[in-house]
Amino acid sequence: MNKSYEYIIAGGGLAGLTLAVQLTLSQKLRNKSILILDKDSKSSNDRTWSFWSREKSFFDPIITHKWPRGIVKDDKQCLQLELDPYNYQTLHAKPFYAFCKEHLGKFNNIVWKQEKILSIDAHSGRVVTDTETYESQIVFDSTYSKDSFKIKPKTLLLWQHFKGEVIETEEAVFDPQTVTIMDFDTDQHGQTRFFYVLPFSERKALIEYTIFSKNILPEVEYDPYLQQYKKILGVKQHQVIDKEYNAIPMTDQVFPQRKGKVIFIGTKGGFIKASSGYGFTATQRKTAQIIKQLEKGSTVEHLKHRSEKRFRFYDAVLLHALDNPSIHSPDLFLALFSKIGAANLFSFLDEETHFLEDLQVILAVPNKYKLKFMKYLYLWRRVS
Repeated sequence: MNKSYEYIIAGGGLAGLTLAVQLTLSQKLRNKSILILDKDSKSSNDRTWSFWSREKSFFDPIITHKWPRGIVKDDKQCLQLELDPYNYQTLHAKPFYAFCKEHLGKFNNIVWKQEKILSIDAHSGRVVTDTETYESQIVFDSTYSKDSFKIKPKTLLLWQHFKGEVIETEEAVFDPQTVTIMDFDTDQHGQTRFFYVLPFSERKALIEYTIFSKNILPEVEYDPYLQQYKKILGVKQHQVIDKEYNAIPMTDQVFPQRKGKVIFIGTKGGFIKASSGYGFTATQRKTAQIIKQLEKGSTVEHLKHRSEKRFRFYDAVLLHALDNPSIHSPDLFLALFSKIGAANLFSFLDEETHFLEDLQVILAVPNKYKLKFMKYLYLWRRVS
């Protein structure tokens, strides 16, 4: 016999759990019957989310660390940035999963099952797993696999791929109040390459080597860059206490928002910011849009979470600029941060600006690259 729920959330990752939590925080929706399905127990620290924020959120109690200052630099200059009113923040997956599970466990109408999803039928809302069959009025699908991720022809996909090490040193090396957002002091190889440092204390930090490119490197190829950078930072005796190796898709593809009774969320729904690879804040914003529409009684046919066209256009233009070897990424990012400031750039990337503020960002592009950016005006039609 099929088991029926008002909502099924396929995938218990960032997007699925954020949506589930927001449903419980809604007075109108908190009593809906909800099934969360995931093949994994979600008990390991399988990823880290970093983001900037100027507002308190439901997840504040489990934020790993906050930084009020930042650095963006290359081999010629170093920008010391006051991030106010923002803080740069990071959140580990393991406490996020545990926090969400504890909260959701207080609601008898929410069921979590660790089962492998075999198929989702968009027409009927039927979800088949390795043990059961379920049906729902709306299925929120965040199932995603890096290996099976595909884009349509004539669209651009860059991978933000990285390897990082959490290290603990014997001597004080780091400033726990200052995050290194981008250190471009490395050979770019015609791509965008930088180091990223999250200092949790004077002796503990995540050091990461990040690349934006069409191809992902084998894991061992990041190691020489990480070892050399640790020497530059003055790291001597230390222990590697954790590692991460991952890749995030950045694409100008227009993702479908729904199919039949299925609403696509998370990476599958285009929640990753195409121009930066950040997804945590966009996930909070887009799931909140879905909640508001559900509260108003919107049916599955009318649920929308897509960003405004102008922001999708800006993302596409910047993504193509990052793929252009004649545009030197360090020059571009240092110009943006120095001319408009971190807070204004963060607001722009969070899609909170009006057009006159957008224009300030556009004018901050170095003059030598403005004509190159103009060549990407044709992308306006692509993001329709």
